[in-house]
Amino acid sequence: MIAVGVNAFSTHLVVMAADELLEHIVHEAGTRLTLDLEAQLTPHGIEIMRAHKRDAYNFLKHGKRGYRIGKPAPDAEQIEALNDVMTIVNIHAYRDVTNEYPAYMAAMVAGVALMNEGMVDWDRAPAEAARLRREIGDFSRSDFREFLLKSL
Repeated sequence: MIAVGVNAFSTHLVVMAADELLEHIVHEAGTRLTLDLEAQLTPHGIEIMRAHKRDAYNFLKHGKRGYRIGKPAPDAEQIEALNDVMTIVNIHAYRDVTNEYPAYMAAMVAGVALMNEGMVDWDRAPAEAARLRREIGDFSRSDFREFLLKSL
């Protein structure tokens, strides 16, 4: 959905449903996830993830019914960034649960990291990711979609 530019709000419902499902599987298995997201994101990236993760999902799930009065609807650009980050979280959770890490999932992780320059702390990122960043340079959302479509 992200690769072909489906509406960010529609994509968000699917991303968050996957997040809930994977959290439940991990909890029931009594295991822990290996992704330490806070160690790889900047404070700005962590803020975006925490502030909007459930808030946006609840807004979309319930609409205006029961939503906090006076609070604006989530911004589409913020939802796109949140979808990117939560998809990385979901990919790592999937890898932990299944012990699989297909090439298209690795491409998604690399593309998100490159496109969201201000969210990744490159000094603490894996060496391979930092090398890829130096080689590719700037990466727009349209570049990202093209990159993902080629990777699928």
